[in-house]
Amino acid sequence: MKQSSRIFAITLALAGLLSLYGVTLSSFQGSQPAYPRPRYLKIPKVSSIDQLLPSARHIIAREKGMNVRPGYGIKGSEKVLYVSSPRENALIREAFLKAFQEKGVKVDVFFQQSRDVAGSERGVSAVELQRRRLKPVKGTGEPPWIIRMAREGGYDIVVGSTFQDEGLVDYFGIRQDMTTPELLVSAENTYPEELLKAIELALWGQLRLAWKVRITDPEGTDLKFTWFPDYWQVVEGSHPTVKLPGAVSYVYKPGQSEVPLVPHHIMAVPYMIALDKSDGEGVVGATISHKGAFPHLKITVKNHQVVKMEGGGEYGDLWRELLSLRKDIQYPFLPGPGGGYWMEASIGTNPKAIRPPYVYVGNNFFNSNDRKRSGVMHLGFGTTGPLDDWAIRRGVLAGHDHTHMYFPTYVVETREGKTITVVDKGRLRVLDAPEVRQAASKHGKPDELLTEDWIPAIPGINAPGDYWKDYAPDPISWIRKDHLGAYSHLFGK
Repeated sequence: MKQSSRIFAITLALAGLLSLYGVTLSSFQGSQPAYPRPRYLKIPKVSSIDQLLPSARHIIAREKGMNVRPGYGIKGSEKVLYVSSPRENALIREAFLKAFQEKGVKVDVFFQQSRDVAGSERGVSAVELQRRRLKPVKGTGEPPWIIRMAREGGYDIVVGSTFQDEGLVDYFGIRQDMTTPELLVSAENTYPEELLKAIELALWGQLRLAWKVRITDPEGTDLKFTWFPDYWQVVEGSHPTVKLPGAVSYVYKPGQSEVPLVPHHIMAVPYMIALDKSDGEGVVGATISHKGAFPHLKITVKNHQVVKMEGGGEYGDLWRELLSLRKDIQYPFLPGPGGGYWMEASIGTNPKAIRPPYVYVGNNFFNSNDRKRSGVMHLGFGTTGPLDDWAIRRGVLAGHDHTHMYFPTYVVETREGKTITVVDKGRLRVLDAPEVRQAASKHGKPDELLTEDWIPAIPGINAPGDYWKDYAPDPISWIRKDHLGAYSHLFGK
């Protein structure tokens, strides 16, 4: 057999094998791309709560978690208040209610009528969120009224359109942000917890060795920073001057540096910590934040702060305005004034996390679930946690904004001069580690469990087209068209 025929036959065989698992590969003309090819799971249409119950049961029974991996730790004797958002699909609500009832839990439903009951910003576009942040919020120091109402009603936990607030470190209010059946039915929600912990501990072991770090991405990011030992002193609470109290997501205390800080959302730059010596510098290139896409934005970072921002369309204009308004504000625990400190670089850990298929189709808003996928990274600039608490109590501008990277490369240099590639073009390398594969073998076939279900197509990077012409100026239109094609069975196309 000729070499070209052999390659073609192998390609067909691989495509056939992947199709057995509901995965399709988008074609890419020309030479082999440097980045992994697009991959879209064939998501089933959901028509009954029976399809959603496995995920709902898993989530309510999972140990109490936060932020991007909710777990409710239900034992069976709790009294639960379930807050149903106007955006929530009825099938999701009914699946959770049935799962609660199966556990013998008493559950009442509060039907939210307005946009927010507890300060969440679900369904808000990136541009609208920036507009809101131009107006400082004066806090009362009291928990959200829905939490107060729940406490007075004797409920043990609040689930739904709520968010952890100051003092709620016991997870009294926990988010439930899966508003469509396609997202809840994802294999992400039933992924073996033991395997996730093995992945996160292996990843954390690499990050704990970091001294010099470089982060790159084909959309234009190229950042460097030093992971000084002082940062770990802050995490451990032993730093002589910086006594950061931490937030619900990251609580700094002795022994905390030995475990991953926030499951699914691993700290890859010292979170919320900036010191006089912090030396992060370089550029960020991005087109997506937690709240949606925008024209290509270039951010220049020096001494761990944003010093210049170019492009980004209206989103970039509003962000620049925010930076200008915050430039003279001295937030606590920061070495100088300003609201543009680099305070986050998080790595996703779940291979089965996906971007919901309905994003930008019709009136459906962007959902940042994709940031949870293994190897996907997001950066954060601004303030959060106790810094925001301080600001809101004083009516000062607060908050932070993100940029996403889908094909990042994260390289660590240790003090001994060893180089470790932690993430390689969007692939989390610990997924190939022997101890992780061994953990996976307890729950099924490692190759299946450790393969990403979703890899986005971006023209000029891993799909045909010109990045700067076809994607960067208007990623929203491109994503909409791409999803209509990739998930045509869901949209009747």
